[in-house]
Amino acid sequence: MQNIALRNTHTAYFDATLFLRHSRMLRAIFTDAQAWFCLADLARLMGKALDQRATLKLDADQRREVWLQANGECQRQLMISESGTLALLVHHYVPENRALRQWLTHEVLTVLHDQQNVILDNPRMTNCNGRALR
Repeated sequence: MQNIALRNTHTAYFDATLFLRHSRMLRAIFTDAQAWFCLADLARLMGKALDQRATLKLDADQRREVWLQANGECQRQLMISESGTLALLVHHYVPENRALRQWLTHEVLTVLHDQQNVILDNPRMTNCNGRALR
């Protein structure tokens, strides 16, 4: 999927939580009581060329597009739910995916759930000039 820089500063975006595995970034958010992962980042971690077409085998509620802030700009990204991520790991199997799944399950999801327990709310939504939206 192509990243699109945001021109309109009034569009709401999510502040992603960043994780690193083997010097590769994974952007994740926790909203609507579930974790969501950036498809482009998952593809790099899996060593696969996954795009929007690769997600068509997932149910509609397992994928969504959102605006994420990254590198000082807002970018539109395709996000995959926790269940969708596990389905992609099974469908595009390589031996490393077992270790990736374990890392996601035992480290990434634990951090996201712990953050959610502290916040007790959805991720902070702001517009691209930093104003909170509520």
